[in-house]
Amino acid sequence: MASKSFVVVDRTRSCGLELRDIVAKSGDTAHVFSRFSPALEMIERKHIDAVLVEFDIDKQTTAFCTAVQALGVPVIFLSAPCHPFDIREFGFVASFPDLPHAPKLPVQYVRR
Repeated sequence: MASKSFVVVDRTRSCGLELRDIVAKSGDTAHVFSRFSPALEMIERKHIDAVLVEFDIDKQTTAFCTAVQALGVPVIFLSAPCHPFDIREFGFVASFPDLPHAPKLPVQYVRR
């Protein structure tokens, strides 16, 4: 079985090195970046099987994921580890396009 190659973008430096070690133990390769631009350069130059990105809804993350998907590389979203002192809030809007009159529902996860 051929080994796989992954790119991990870990802007918060919370899980990239651990993921790299786990991937290496399985015989695959993981390249860890803390910024999107050098990660995208590698994806454009080398065969990458999948990209792992921390979940976020900011413009940089959205633009990066769009560019990666345009190259035909799957994107896998990660969530940062939950720590007792982590009080960040994550939110998104869920919509149901199959239902013509369904409202858009705000969904929020709060770790307290």
